[in-house]
Amino acid sequence: MLASKSKDGGDFNQNAANIAAIQAKAREGSPTALDVLETLAASQDLEKFTRGRDTFTSSEKLQILNMLYEFITRDFQVVIFPEETYLKLKRLVCEMFESRPKKTRDETDMKIRIIHWTLNVASAFSETEEGLGVELLKDGNRLYPNNVHYYKLLSNFCATKGEYELSFLYAERGLEKFPYDLDLHYSKAFALRNEKPVKVGVVIEALGTFLEKAPIDHPKVPDAFYSMAFMHTYKCEVKDSAGLAMTEYYYNLGNETERRILLPCHLPWASSNDKLAVHNLLASVKPKPVIEDGASDAVHCNRAVVERMPMPISLDVEQAPVLQRKLYLNHPGRQEFIIKYRQLINQFSLVRKSKTSVGGGGFGSHQPTLRQTLPRRISGLKPLFLKDINPTTNHIYEDQVIDLTIIDEPNLYLSLIHLLAEDLNKDVVCVWLDNMEKSKENIAKLGFGSRIAVFNPYLRIGAADGSNGIRNYDPRCVFYLDGVENMCRFCGEENASLSCSKCKKAKYCCKECQELDWKMLKHKLVCSKK
Repeated sequence: MLASKSKDGGDFNQNAANIAAIQAKAREGSPTALDVLETLAASQDLEKFTRGRDTFTSSEKLQILNMLYEFITRDFQVVIFPEETYLKLKRLVCEMFESRPKKTRDETDMKIRIIHWTLNVASAFSETEEGLGVELLKDGNRLYPNNVHYYKLLSNFCATKGEYELSFLYAERGLEKFPYDLDLHYSKAFALRNEKPVKVGVVIEALGTFLEKAPIDHPKVPDAFYSMAFMHTYKCEVKDSAGLAMTEYYYNLGNETERRILLPCHLPWASSNDKLAVHNLLASVKPKPVIEDGASDAVHCNRAVVERMPMPISLDVEQAPVLQRKLYLNHPGRQEFIIKYRQLINQFSLVRKSKTSVGGGGFGSHQPTLRQTLPRRISGLKPLFLKDINPTTNHIYEDQVIDLTIIDEPNLYLSLIHLLAEDLNKDVVCVWLDNMEKSKENIAKLGFGSRIAVFNPYLRIGAADGSNGIRNYDPRCVFYLDGVENMCRFCGEENASLSCSKCKKAKYCCKECQELDWKMLKHKLVCSKK
């Protein structure tokens, strides 16, 4: 529902970082992000229009009605009005509903019913009002059968009352007229999921239809994955390898989309009963089943992150396109990091060929502002993940260790060895190793697919350009781990058998990955016969 807030106002935490993240997703074409931005813009226009006023003309009331309808029928859960505005709108809508011509059937009547339900009825049900409220929706649905929102509201309302057969019925009727509406597809799947007895195959099909149609950052996607995981505890004996694999597979997809893909305005995501049930089940069957919000043990969960997208139950997992099987590869921040790093490698390659000099860049040879030392004890160090690091402050994370896999060739830069690496959650960071001998042996241990553990990692902000990364000044704080043999240059699969025909260094597990590395990540920048 629309929520009120303190008199100081505000919204879902529309700080600059959150808005910038949503705008970036919108520029990439995310329909979810575009919908959120349009919703926020409409709500802001409405708040400005009504600010400091208590009376309105008839034409102004109609304008307010249209503005309310604009975002109430969108992703209005992201909107939080100042309390004064919220109460004012509730009163105004209630007055308009009570004073409307009772026998008039037009667009204004259609809108006022939906808005009145949302602001005044659904948020303040008593037992005596409940029957009147649902009759209001049923009447609106009968009078305006070509308005999708009445089907949605009726389906959702019946589900909240535990009337899942009716909820399914309204969703199904709506889908006959609006077959591509995502909310109705989700409502249908949710109703089927909760009907007794559970028809597992029917539920899986409905959930699969929703997941097939929904953008990956849709706020209901995690819940659909968790429900799909729960359904597979019915479909297969969970201690069976197949049943366990599918249950864990969909659970991990829910975790991945919840933690890494949902927009800031949809967080924190409310955990579902299906998520809790599947988590407890997996925990009882396997000692280390899944990564849980970055709290995993660094030794036992290496490379246990989710790497696949939804697919029909009959489809072989390996047949799905790589960008669908491995969600993190789509992250624009990851692509940007890799391309910038390769541009830098290309720049230094040209400089070395021309025997000219190049500027020092953001890190150069500035002295450290903090002193990094070796931990007193290596055992018992706390695993560190990039998501837990503050990227705006110079800081040494003492008595912690970060496990990094190197995902591009090392760049020898002045007195530094410059690396691009990812942590166990597949988040990407630049790493600078200082005071380390540039021997062939050391460079070989830092090649593509190599792994290192950095003790007491130092997050340092570049003195010149403000860029951040992990800077290591004490070679003793770097420990070499077993890497990935012949790691695919694009997706990270091991034992890749194909090679780039030009540079011969880059390995790929399939033709698709080679083409994506060339197109998305600009392999041409670092591809050389030499």
